[in-house]
Amino acid sequence: MDSLSKRLRWKDKHSIGDETLDAQHKQLLDIANELQCALHDGKADEVLNEHLDHLISFTQLHFREEEQSMRDHHYPGFSQHKAEHDRLILQVTDLQEQISRGQKMYSMDVIYFLKHWMMRHVVTEDDAFGLHLKKHNT
Repeated sequence: MDSLSKRLRWKDKHSIGDETLDAQHKQLLDIANELQCALHDGKADEVLNEHLDHLISFTQLHFREEEQSMRDHHYPGFSQHKAEHDRLILQVTDLQEQISRGQKMYSMDVIYFLKHWMMRHVVTEDDAFGLHLKKHNT
């Protein structure tokens, strides 16, 4: 099985130590996995926009809460992290606009984008914030 067909799995080592944000990270992985399953089952046209709508709205909620937590905890990497959030929202919104205009998107491209971003962001960017939280909350 190639890496694109594997479901994203939450591991405790990805926890940043904030129950709400960790639960949201798990839910983001679940949404991406639902989209991946739908694409694998050949239901891309039926569910792609619906899943992307859900992903975008939930991601925006998550980013607002995560950014507020960063401000509350005086996270020094806030500006860079917020810029990463802003870039992702623009990329996903652009992807959604392309699809709504009828531009054919390849399922594997969508899955690769989501998996690459989520794993890199959660494992690298959010992990750095988690270390900050753990350092300053003990």
